[in-house]
Amino acid sequence: MTVAIIGSGNMANYLASRLAKKVSVVALCSRNLTTANTTSKKYKIVLKTLPEIIAINPDVIILAVNDDSIDEIAKQIKKSPSLIIHCSGSTPIETIKKYCTHTAVLWPLISISAIAKPKNNFPVCIEASDEKSLAKVHSISKFITKKVYVYNSAQRLQLHLMAVVVNNFTNHFYNMASDIANEKELDFNILKPIIAQTANNIMHHSPGEVQTGPAKRHDEKTMQRHLQLLKSKNRKALYKMISDDIYVTNKNTKFK
Repeated sequence: MTVAIIGSGNMANYLASRLAKKVSVVALCSRNLTTANTTSKKYKIVLKTLPEIIAINPDVIILAVNDDSIDEIAKQIKKSPSLIIHCSGSTPIETIKKYCTHTAVLWPLISISAIAKPKNNFPVCIEASDEKSLAKVHSISKFITKKVYVYNSAQRLQLHLMAVVVNNFTNHFYNMASDIANEKELDFNILKPIIAQTANNIMHHSPGEVQTGPAKRHDEKTMQRHLQLLKSKNRKALYKMISDDIYVTNKNTKFK
């Protein structure tokens, strides 16, 4: 199987690292020549332009680019008979299907960054325009992980929303706590046991079962003390909104 990768960001670099030894990655293409050169040299992948990739007709072209670029690139390669795969959790398959004959989605449901490079124990969600394309994207996914799930675009969007809540939002709250720690010269590391405990609890119980804290108890005096400590209007509003939601979820009334 021959594969070309378009992109040179975290996703493209990660896929290159996982696929280079498993399949024939024949080309890499990116607008960012600095990062493209780094990935090209590291995994010994030839740099090519988009027209050159279309000309060599690889079995698979992976669009490992940001969501806003998927439509634009799919439009440029619409004449390609290759299987065109995008890697976005929130972008429907129709975005590439309207231009290309054989299409698929390969979305790793895991955080991938320069410091987060998962191995093979995480879910990948796939979808395809036809059975042959589904078999091919499934085969590629197996080179990345053992856990492959078939979900349509609507289901994948719901999963993406859930992932943003539990991953991106949660990390933002960690960052808020870190800001407070830095401002007050406290050690953020002292919170790591409770962070680990909370994450471990939901591995064995439903999140609702293990919810604790002043918002659930409707401990207004404590919440008002917390609000007085927060300087930012946005963060005060966020504290109130989250507290409201926790209390409403548990008691069906609002925190005043």
